[in-house]
This record gives sequence, C-alpha cells and structure tokens, in this order.
Amino acid sequence: MEYEIPSGMTVTQAVITSVSISENIPETALPILYDSIDTDALEAVFAGRGRSHISFLYSNSLVEIYNREDLTVEPAGTVSK
Repeated sequence: MEYEIPSGMTVTQAVITSVSISENIPETALPILYDSIDTDALEAVFAGRGRSHISFLYSNSLVEIYNREDLTVEPAGTVSK
C-alpha cells in the first residue's frame, strides 16, 4: 500500500495511520511504535529537506519512508530477504 504523507502530519502519525489502514485494525490495537523504532529519531531524520529513506518492521508490516513524502506498507510475510 502506498500512502502520501499529508502536509502537517508527523511521520510518526503517518506510520500509525497507514499501518492501521493496511492491516485493517484500529490504531489503538497496534503495538507501541517506539518498541519498533525510536520515534524522536524517526522525526529527526525527516525534519530537513534532504533526501532520506528508511525501512523498518512495525506490527505485521514492513514500512518504508522516502523523503518525508511517501510511505509504503507491505505485509511483513511477503518481504523477501
């Protein structure tokens, strides 16, 4: 699933929202994001205007974020190593 991060939304909230949509579960049913990634560091990586890419596992999904604009979510079981 591809998700465009809306202007004014934090990267952290975009991750939670997109994974919730992708996994078809309420945001409140997701595990704590901080257990998967340091959310302060995540926000810091995308605070500037530079080109950045990060990927990590969260809940049952692989999350990839590109340049603070685009985010993709794939089921973790479909990711090849």
